[in-house]
Amino acid sequence: MYEPTSGAAKYIGEISADITASESAMPSAATGLRTGARVNIRTRYDARLKQGVILSADGRLFHAVSVRDPMGKRAELVTTCEEFSGKEAVISVNGCEIKAPVFITYHAPYYDDFGKVTDYKTKVEYLIAQLGRLQQGDLITIDGKRYQVLKYVGDTDDTVTRSVWVGDYAG
Repeated sequence: MYEPTSGAAKYIGEISADITASESAMPSAATGLRTGARVNIRTRYDARLKQGVILSADGRLFHAVSVRDPMGKRAELVTTCEEFSGKEAVISVNGCEIKAPVFITYHAPYYDDFGKVTDYKTKVEYLIAQLGRLQQGDLITIDGKRYQVLKYVGDTDDTVTRSVWVGDYAG
């Protein structure tokens, strides 16, 4: 269980949980780190489990969007979460390497200040809780290919995920 902070998330402990799908229909294809799949996670009552925490279980990542005490007796919690999925990447920040899932979009439309498409570039979406806010010059390696962060993709920081424009690393 990870608590979001202004930088990378802080590890706050482990809990025992039962994970079940919360809808019967198949979610649509992922267009970013969020898969569109919702799951319910049942646990014993734990005050650390609250809306916004990031949960990790068996290599899967979840973002708690709703935490309920269904009986109101502090005996159990039902947490509705969105699941994340992406390609594993290695991100180099200030000399440290961090493994984290990212969602890469090749040939994403790049808009000018007037909202017109002026180019197509490579965009990478990542989980802020794992990496903080990447800066220009940080390196991302995906499938053995290195990219350098060029700049933030405007209006994509929703406090959970963020996107950056990247270019081929020539170093």
